[in-house]
Amino acid sequence: MKNWVIKSINSLSTLAVILTLTGCGASVPLMVRQPVVYSYNEPQSGKVDVILGVLGSSFADQAQISYRSLGYQSQSVREFISAFDKNFYDLMITKGINTLGPFNGYQDMTYPDKKNSDLLVEPVLNFVFSVQKIEAQSQWSAVGTTYQISIGGSLDLVIYEPLSQVKMWMKKINLKGDVKNITIILGKDNNNYGIGIDNVYSAMLVDFFNSSFPRISKYFNAEELAMLKKQSQELRAKKVY
Repeated sequence: MKNWVIKSINSLSTLAVILTLTGCGASVPLMVRQPVVYSYNEPQSGKVDVILGVLGSSFADQAQISYRSLGYQSQSVREFISAFDKNFYDLMITKGINTLGPFNGYQDMTYPDKKNSDLLVEPVLNFVFSVQKIEAQSQWSAVGTTYQISIGGSLDLVIYEPLSQVKMWMKKINLKGDVKNITIILGKDNNNYGIGIDNVYSAMLVDFFNSSFPRISKYFNAEELAMLKKQSQELRAKKVY
């Protein structure tokens, strides 16, 4: 008779799944990917007299290296990027801002796209990911490994003059630097490592999403954008486009 006793421990600093085996030769149970929900609702605002070109979010160079160091394609990070881009674009529309895009990158914009945009915004993910093995304990046919998972860095919102790409404005939203531990039972034929790590990152990224959007909304106000539009027009006049 093979029985698994599953205990879950949750706190601000620790997320652990500890599985205790009784009996020999038991198979390792599969971890389940936890569903996530990203949603932000903003009250409808009046029209803002500005045309904003919107680029999809991108990794800063060092953040791209950090992301690749995870050693697997993180579904949690992909889900965050997809949800962030959609909700960011929807937020601009809800705030009454005229938009062009979203574009995958600056290279995807045509000359008329750039000329017709008063401003161009790009969200830059300057995230730092870290997964470190703390300890491993053998349990008959399985190995329980504890990992320390962290994410830090910032989300940088950058506004450019669209034709020259001169950087005009940047707002930085820092991640709070979450650190959590998780113990994963690794088996021969499972993806418990990827799923377990992703579940932790999903929880961290949902928290960051929920805390960041009210600040983003505050930054993109009519008065701020009107000032930036005027500066953008002055830049264009100097460069004689």
